[in-house]
Amino acid sequence: MAFALCAMSFTCCADKGGNSIDEPAEPTPETPAAKVVNATTDQIIYEANARLYGNTGGLNSLKDQLPELKAMGTDIVWIMPLNTPGEEKSIGSPYCVKDYDGVDPKLGTKEDLISLVETAHGLGMKVILDWVANHTAWDHPWTKDHPEWYVRDGQGNIQAPGSWSDVAELNYNSREMRAEMTASMLRWLEIAKIDGFRFDNVDGVPGDYWKEAFAALRAAKSDVILLSETSQASSFSDGADMIYGWAFGTEISKLFNGKSSPAKLIEVMDKENSRAPEGKATAYMRYCINHDIAAEHSVRDLFGSPEGMEAAYAVALFAGSTPMFYTSQFCDFTNKVSFFNYSKADFNSSKMAAIKKLNAAFKQTKDVRQGQLRNYTVANALMYEWTFGEQKLIVVVNLTKDEVSVKMPMALTGIKITDLLAGTSETTPVALTLKPYQYCIYKK
Repeated sequence: MAFALCAMSFTCCADKGGNSIDEPAEPTPETPAAKVVNATTDQIIYEANARLYGNTGGLNSLKDQLPELKAMGTDIVWIMPLNTPGEEKSIGSPYCVKDYDGVDPKLGTKEDLISLVETAHGLGMKVILDWVANHTAWDHPWTKDHPEWYVRDGQGNIQAPGSWSDVAELNYNSREMRAEMTASMLRWLEIAKIDGFRFDNVDGVPGDYWKEAFAALRAAKSDVILLSETSQASSFSDGADMIYGWAFGTEISKLFNGKSSPAKLIEVMDKENSRAPEGKATAYMRYCINHDIAAEHSVRDLFGSPEGMEAAYAVALFAGSTPMFYTSQFCDFTNKVSFFNYSKADFNSSKMAAIKKLNAAFKQTKDVRQGQLRNYTVANALMYEWTFGEQKLIVVVNLTKDEVSVKMPMALTGIKITDLLAGTSETTPVALTLKPYQYCIYKK
């Protein structure tokens, strides 16, 4: 959306009368200490909700969109669960799996998935599948053929995991069940030639199983992608490549709701970054929204408006580590988005164009993001400064629905830079005046 891009020159720093702003309301930010962050990646993940691609044939519709997703900067397509869903006690969740080897017929067929993966690979993209290892549907054949593979009470009744009454909890004391679970994943690597998995509810499964499974997957495919839905750094030692920036994802919505501050978000981000293994540029997946968040909160509740979500993505994109965007970010949704339903979403071309520009700026700045990061905090805006040698990256985001004036740090004033969103050359001024939810990205 054009108003959110800093497509104007630094004349945006003038007041309504056209006079330069010499004394903005905000004080000059103090220069914080620089931090070295593992952030030398230009990989971007797209979380694809195939159910939002139509009442039927979602995999083929997603395949048709792959060239456009590639143009938007996508490198890894994570497809939400596509296995055959259960019906017994079902509430419609795709995370209620009836057959690990089957494909939901409403989404398509195994052949459709194979074709999708082949198309993605031809475009230089990778595909990972969502894998649900903690539980199955109540009508999964294992519940009848192997009840001992499930958690049971004293009377032998299979139990649900906590309040999730639509699914049956698996028993990881069973070596036979473990072996079959891993074998199921290995079959997908072989049959569909996928590139890895996003593992659901990792904390609900013992770590020693993940060590076994990750080692087996790595043995079968040395460059397999292993993304764990957990905030526990112990998953790295289990073999995961990447975990969730969960605390960051929670804090960013608080920030846009006025319930947090830039300083708090930076504190959370620094804590996560400090736990990343040495040399792991992709250690955390950072996002402003995912399927769980979108299902529980409206865009307005989370970010004030769709424009606020766009600004939040800019914050997440340049926070270090691996960024992710979700299907609902470029659809015309303002209310909650259930991931249980099958429907044809309306893809908004202007929202897609905005994400494309942001992602392009991210990819153009890989080199400078291998350097040091400084976070400047002011009341209503967030400012990142990345430095590597003579290169600099400056990201400024208005976090509010109001126009704000942001005074530039003295060290960043008078620098010749390129506006990566507008493609123009400028000189950094004393201050920036940002429209509601506006963001600017500059590189020296």
